[in-house]
Amino acid sequence: MPEADTLSPHDLDPDKLAEFDARVHREQNFLRGLAAGAGAALIGAAAWILVTVITKFQIGFMAVGVGLLTGLAIRRYGNGVDPIFGLMGGALSLLGCLFGNFFSYLEFISRARHVGVGTLLANLPPAGIVNVIKAGFKPMDVLFSGIAIYSGYKYAFRVIKSEELEAMRRP
Repeated sequence: MPEADTLSPHDLDPDKLAEFDARVHREQNFLRGLAAGAGAALIGAAAWILVTVITKFQIGFMAVGVGLLTGLAIRRYGNGVDPIFGLMGGALSLLGCLFGNFFSYLEFISRARHVGVGTLLANLPPAGIVNVIKAGFKPMDVLFSGIAIYSGYKYAFRVIKSEELEAMRRP
């Protein structure tokens, strides 16, 4: 008898597979996944800001953490298998990275100008947001943001367990 992870599609009962597929799709929850992913991306961005401001150094691996945290939150609460869950994970991970970078830079600018971040943000025109991001941009940001997007995408999907596959085996 082959291991569950070596099963081929021919080893599965079509009726059990159809029933499992219907159940898995019913159990998906886009809004819970979105809420959890957005919350995780914000928590990751806050951690990014904290570490960057304390160390006065941008650590690229924080982006990987944002992607991983975001993807795993979507997986846990969204329970999704459709592509939209991965796309949501990648997009929210990128937003978390942008927020982390932006507010870290904003904190450094506010300290240099001796004004609060809130005051600086309130007086920042929309074009200023782009200028802040451009000013702090480094080519390595592309690499680490790409890894964050990949992590957010990859880890956002529900994992099908070997027991679930075994239960679909042909009699």
